[in-house]
Amino acid sequence: MKTRNNEKKPIKKDEKKKVDKEQVLRDLQNQKYENKLQELLNDDVKYGPEEFRRRMFGRNVVKSAAAWYKKYVDAHKEKLYSEYFGFTKGEDDDLENVAGFRSATKNQVLRKKLKINEDTPLNHNKKLVKENFPVKSNKKYLLHLIYPEGTYIIDIMFSNEVMYLLLIDFTTRYVYITDLMSKGIKDVIESFDELMTNIKDLRFLRGDAERAFMSAEFQKHLAEKYNAKYIPMERSKEANGTTSIVHDKLGVIDRMTRTLRDMAYVAGYTDPIPYRVIRKLVDNYNLAPHSFLSKYAHKRTSPDDVKKDHHLKLTIWRNVEQHNFMVKNRDGYRLYKNQRVVVYNDDKTRKRRTQLRPEVYTVVREENGNYVLERENGDHVKYSRFRIKPYLI
Repeated sequence: MKTRNNEKKPIKKDEKKKVDKEQVLRDLQNQKYENKLQELLNDDVKYGPEEFRRRMFGRNVVKSAAAWYKKYVDAHKEKLYSEYFGFTKGEDDDLENVAGFRSATKNQVLRKKLKINEDTPLNHNKKLVKENFPVKSNKKYLLHLIYPEGTYIIDIMFSNEVMYLLLIDFTTRYVYITDLMSKGIKDVIESFDELMTNIKDLRFLRGDAERAFMSAEFQKHLAEKYNAKYIPMERSKEANGTTSIVHDKLGVIDRMTRTLRDMAYVAGYTDPIPYRVIRKLVDNYNLAPHSFLSKYAHKRTSPDDVKKDHHLKLTIWRNVEQHNFMVKNRDGYRLYKNQRVVVYNDDKTRKRRTQLRPEVYTVVREENGNYVLERENGDHVKYSRFRIKPYLI
């Protein structure tokens, strides 16, 4: 006998049992993660449960563990709650076998340095690990930045509502990280002082125009306690209104932030990345070969290697200076006053035919290795030489 379309089909006994069994397993899994969350809150030594929740939700609002749990489950229903607090795999709770690199070569180096067995899996997303990467085309007139020893770059990294304070030694590429309660001046100073317990050679601190970094209170604290100076750096604007974050003066720490996010993803963790996970990834980053350092050291070299060997650091930067000297003496590098030029957008998503800005610029002068150009409306802008192309009529 046929049933009407609006009538419900009866559920078979076997199907009902199956549904009930799945629900029981789901409830048990939820209870497991609730217990894990409570353990995380109870075991947090630095802040304690209440302050840890306040760090997640803001300084003025304190929510219960249940509300915290519900918020992230509701926001990411299709993802396991465990991914967001580092409980991807039970055996990785100690994080000893987490690497985070896509490069098989870097993973192999970490195995040797950390003495991890070859049969032990390192990352959650195995499909992302690659044996080889395509060689990037070198820019003919690209110069590398050179800063004196004791120069550090600072930035704030966001992972959903969690914040971390990043500090990178420009000459060694060694990274320091700590958690940050808020972007307030007092919290930034407190976290900055934590990072400085391991740093003794700070002379110059560079970063963006973050309000806390630009404040008189922070700069006074920097000068009085560490005898150092803060130097803000602006980003160059593109034609579409965005800012260039790859090849400007903040490119080093911007690249570092993207690398950390990518490492977390490869290791199987997504936002908000737990502090204990990101701390482990930073340690791995400092131990693994660094492409820039290895290129100019002529051997596999990690930030940790350069930090421990001052002679190696001098060798690397002597080779960088030699590279810059050769670039400046290449044919066509020099531009002349009143010469007409066009500018590359340097946007990787654009087609080659649309990478040039539509207007023609005029060279005004050379300034600190860059060129000051005059736009058609009379405004002056500054670009690196590799972004500029002589205009051919």
